[in-house]
Amino acid sequence: MNTSTTQVISRTELLAHWQGHRNLTRRTIEAFPEKDLFEYSIGDMRTFSGMFMELLGIGTPGI
Repeated sequence: MNTSTTQVISRTELLAHWQGHRNLTRRTIEAFPEKDLFEYSIGDMRTFSGMFMELLGIGTPGI
């Protein structure tokens, strides 16, 4: 039985990629006026804070 694995991305690359998403999210949050972060939506879409809360909820199980 062959149990070899192929590394797709290094730990350093994964960390840099993850931090890039984290930095983009922080810049997006900072760009929103506080009221709009929690209340502004287009049509029936969720607010940015609602989407962000969902991401927080799935982040840990995804890792």
